[in-house]
Amino acid sequence: MSTHLNEQLKGVEIQVRGPFDVSDRNKFMNNVQGETRRTSIQVPISSTFPTSPTKSSLINPDSVDGRWEELFMICGGTGISPMLQLIKYHLLRESESVEERDRKTRMYLLYGNREIDDVIDSNALREYERSSRGMLEIIYVFSVPPPNESNELSYLQGSITSDIIQKWFSDIKAKNSAHTARQSPTLDFSPTFQPYPPYQYPQVGSPSGIIHSPTSSFPKYGSARNTKIAVCGPPEMMLNVKQTLTDMGYSEREYILLI
Repeated sequence: MSTHLNEQLKGVEIQVRGPFDVSDRNKFMNNVQGETRRTSIQVPISSTFPTSPTKSSLINPDSVDGRWEELFMICGGTGISPMLQLIKYHLLRESESVEERDRKTRMYLLYGNREIDDVIDSNALREYERSSRGMLEIIYVFSVPPPNESNELSYLQGSITSDIIQKWFSDIKAKNSAHTARQSPTLDFSPTFQPYPPYQYPQVGSPSGIIHSPTSSFPKYGSARNTKIAVCGPPEMMLNVKQTLTDMGYSEREYILLI
């Protein structure tokens, strides 16, 4: 958008507003000037945060502090913007929460771009993931594979298709199930987790890179009450994700399309 505005609107004065925080719809309890406090992730936080969450679909109405137990985020390109706000909100609430200190949040981000140089706020994403103490897991999807020196990134090659989305959910479920099994002393399990055979992710096979799945072999994952799926990106990608989630058994109350 910035490139388009720069080329088409030379000499024209415009106003830009945003990005918006997930708590922007709140009626604050007071209007005192915000205070900056240092946290482990070094993010300024305001003392004007409300004492309880709103009924916004981005915030969990069944939680005192508005956090979801599991938050799945699927985005492409500039669609990362609202996800950054969601990530920041949950990380800050996790560090501040007193009433629900024992409740843990897990966030999973599937972020698609053409190539690694197109990733927006890559430094912030790395810092959030590093400082989250395992709360945040990021998987990138690139149409053009990154150079060898970027091997530290967890990425898939292709585009955000139905197959990749379903495999992403399946891998998360398998990983969490294995972790739960290791924690249980009553279960007999191998101390070494055996990875699944390599999965051949589909390459971009059409101009839109969209593959529709009429029926899904993967069931839905997560509790409807404490799980949310947020989607933001190009229109074609969002339509594909919506269809995939429907095929997997998710209702419209369990996911939100950020347009």
